[in-house]
Amino acid sequence: VLSLIEAQARVKNINLIRDYARKLPMILMDRTQVQQVLMNLCTNAMDAMPHGGQLTVRITPERMGAPSDKESVCFNVHDTGEGVPEEIRSRIFEPFFTTKEVGKGTGLGLSLAYEIVKNHQGKIVLDSEVGKGSSFRVYLPATPKETP
Repeated sequence: VLSLIEAQARVKNINLIRDYARKLPMILMDRTQVQQVLMNLCTNAMDAMPHGGQLTVRITPERMGAPSDKESVCFNVHDTGEGVPEEIRSRIFEPFFTTKEVGKGTGLGLSLAYEIVKNHQGKIVLDSEVGKGSSFRVYLPATPKETP
């Protein structure tokens, strides 16, 4: 996915940074669906940086929330773009909700990403600050370790 994104990023004056942990737990996933999630998040991130910026994709082992939560893999897509205003954050994953001008987006990318993550028993979290950028963190649970 990032190979496809990289060419678009160069054209849009966006620096793509890849940061992957050396050791990650195994996850059970539909590869095509998770690729779609990453593609949607990266495309939206680039759209939020019309004058260039930095797109960081970080993949790390993390808990889904509290330390007692399941071990998971976190895909963090962070941009230095415009950010998401507080008043629309609660609607960001609704189908057909878009902040893009007519003809530029369907409003289905984030709702599709949300459903895919939910179907994988994961969660997706948005952190954003207007004028400074956004981070979408996707948590997918690790497969249980086998016991002898």
